[in-house]
Amino acid sequence: MTPDDYLSQTEKAVQQLFESLEYYQGLLDNIEPQGFVSETDITEEAIKQWEQDNREAIERCREAERKYFGQVFSNQTICGGILQIAARGISVYSTQTSIPSSCSSIITPSHGKVIPFCIGREVRTLPIGLIIYAGRNQYNHWDDPSLSKTNTHIFETISREHGYGSHLLDPAFDLSNPKLTIYSHNILALLGWKIYDDYIRDMRDMIGS
Repeated sequence: MTPDDYLSQTEKAVQQLFESLEYYQGLLDNIEPQGFVSETDITEEAIKQWEQDNREAIERCREAERKYFGQVFSNQTICGGILQIAARGISVYSTQTSIPSSCSSIITPSHGKVIPFCIGREVRTLPIGLIIYAGRNQYNHWDDPSLSKTNTHIFETISREHGYGSHLLDPAFDLSNPKLTIYSHNILALLGWKIYDDYIRDMRDMIGS
């Protein structure tokens, strides 16, 4: 099987996964977040009046949020599936045998199985192949606190290299964030994979013939 064969034979499955993601995103679409704005002093009475005047809109927004967050695990599972298929393709078909300078602080020659993932365009100073690698592993072992040092180093890098000062950690990729257990959805967002075309463009760049 060639790289193009792999991408072709997994195409339908990945397309369906992205279609499922559209459903979850649709739970929040067309909902306008409600915010209180006042040109005068903010008083408790004014807030109560605003809540009363906008009660239906506020409840619609809250209901959409409850429905979405109630299905977050399913959403993360779909994203994890996409990362799994991408990672498998890279693992089998990548021709990368050297360590680029952008990866030298994380990957050494002893990381033989990881070197093939040092491919793709760079996001937050790392090739996206490594981000896919770490995202897939974290998803598969989200309930295991002993994630390998290579994976934790990748997450630490993308949590710091956001351009606003390395002393600030991006909570979307901070593995110590108590509010997150699975990061696969955030990984796809970082990659910019919103639809199948985004995914296949990067995959063809990394492993396509």
